[in-house]
Amino acid sequence: MGRVLVQQPGTNTTKASTEILPKNVIIVDEDLHQLRLHDGTTPGGHVIGSSGGGNNSNALLSFMWADHQLNDVSWLRADTFSWQSGDVYKAAYEHLVDDFENAQTSTYYAWTGEGFIAGTQETVYTTSQVPSVGDTVYYYGSDGLFLRYGTVATASSANITFTYAGDGATSSSMAYGGETLLPVHLETIGGITVAYRLAQDGHKITTHETDAVALYEATGIAWYYILDTTNRQFKLPRTKWGFTGLRDSVGGYVAPGLPDHNHKIIINTKWGSKSANNGPNWCGDDATRATNIAATSTNASQSNS
Repeated sequence: MGRVLVQQPGTNTTKASTEILPKNVIIVDEDLHQLRLHDGTTPGGHVIGSSGGGNNSNALLSFMWADHQLNDVSWLRADTFSWQSGDVYKAAYEHLVDDFENAQTSTYYAWTGEGFIAGTQETVYTTSQVPSVGDTVYYYGSDGLFLRYGTVATASSANITFTYAGDGATSSSMAYGGETLLPVHLETIGGITVAYRLAQDGHKITTHETDAVALYEATGIAWYYILDTTNRQFKLPRTKWGFTGLRDSVGGYVAPGLPDHNHKIIINTKWGSKSANNGPNWCGDDATRATNIAATSTNASQSNS
């Protein structure tokens, strides 16, 4: 079962948590049974190893797959997919909030014009500077939510109109407003798109629980932290699979099946006459003297099941 480290037990000694030592100096914290590497600026340095003693030196939100129940309150089961209280698991919640607020940005293209409320101006976004009819239009709310707002109805390099997803109404002409940076990334797997924020430490954090659930039901993987700042709670990423092969980042999607490949089978069949003593590789009767070379190509397609 998958578990995520949500709190680090033990209280650092005063020396371990406050002392600033020269860069690359390593000290031993005998109370916590830890090795700490200093960088010259960070109080207490950084934990780089542990000799045990019941204290956990894993990084916060580390992931571990275990085949048994862990007798350690610091590790939470991820497969329950239940809301976890930010007041109970304060360090984990505050870490995710900080990740969310300081996420990496990506490029979108702004379009500005009269919105669906007459007389109001609003801005919507597309993923292309020259969108095509049918492309998704997004709305970035003041609460940080990135929503699918509708689809492009007409498009040029200077203006678009779009059909509102809620009731099918079509907007007025929206003028191109240039490139903009938003702390939002989009990932589409199996036809399901999830909007998320990518933290500097690699965590993927979304506020769209419904999309994450749909992705999990379709693929067995939803490797996103789900954050609800209104109610101070979060959900952990989850997967049905313990390990599906080497990959650049833990929890990344690996499609099932074999990769596409092509190969040729060459069949070299020679027809001749036994009576003419054409050799042991020849077959046929006296009336047949020909050479036939046949080539076939097969394709093993990637499985989707």
